[in-house]
Amino acid sequence: IVAKSLDRSLDNDFKRFAFQSQAVREQFKFYAVGTKVSGVSKASIKRIKIGFPADHGEQRAIAKSLAEADDLIEVLEGVVAKKRAVKEAMIQALLTPQTRLPGFTEPWTTARLGDFGKTYGGLTGKSGADFIRGNAPFIPFGAVIAGAIIKSESFQTVIIKSGEVQN
Repeated sequence: IVAKSLDRSLDNDFKRFAFQSQAVREQFKFYAVGTKVSGVSKASIKRIKIGFPADHGEQRAIAKSLAEADDLIEVLEGVVAKKRAVKEAMIQALLTPQTRLPGFTEPWTTARLGDFGKTYGGLTGKSGADFIRGNAPFIPFGAVIAGAIIKSESFQTVIIKSGEVQN
């Protein structure tokens, strides 16, 4: 009996997805060299192990299933982008007194942000250690510029000593 040799060729689409797998990426990280720009030598690439079905039909079927999943994700990302655009339009419409929800007639009022609490233009004289176990919450500038809605999870804390004035 003569043993049939293993066909080690891979379907190109299967190969593309196989290189996205965590197992293969971890091996690339293991073999990567360099600090600023990392790379993997040709000899190391040859050592990377990859699992694959011997049947090319199965390889193509797997690749097709994963490509269909990618297509679905792309469609869903488009739907999410449209929903975000609708939400942004709603924000623009509902956060003005000209557009009112049914059943609400009370007039809008305005106030300055300073009326809602103390505001500061920055923290001075602080070291990294002051931010580890702070006693005073603050909104980091990055959270302010990141979007119109500032979530409480983005608040950070800093140590402000008794009598210390921050501006």
